[in-house]
Amino acid sequence: NENQFMVEQKGKWGVFNGKGKELIPILYDEFDYRPKKDIFFAVRNNRWGIVSTKKGVILDALYNYLYALSNGFFLVQKKGLWGVVAPGGREIVPIEYSRYTYKRGADEILLYHSNGSVRKYRLL
Repeated sequence: NENQFMVEQKGKWGVFNGKGKELIPILYDEFDYRPKKDIFFAVRNNRWGIVSTKKGVILDALYNYLYALSNGFFLVQKKGLWGVVAPGGREIVPIEYSRYTYKRGADEILLYHSNGSVRKYRLL
């Protein structure tokens, strides 16, 4: 965006507008910008989260890994376990599954619990 600038200061990243107003604080170790959704996958203290210049913090940087799902939720890993969260971090599927199976474009995720149970989470 010609009116937004990623800035780096002392190894941390943030975003400012053309007038020098801070849109995202200079707190993050790394950014991965997604222009279609105007969001940043952001790393802070070796954890992933999502921030936006318009909406602020969408998902706190608490996760080892995260994937944006087609339904607007996120598949996340925390402390080695997987689950699904909504923007803001509310758990949709508890973060208690040891692994998952998902193919991009599929309409469901299979989450496998360490006790052998399987949970099917539909994206539609």
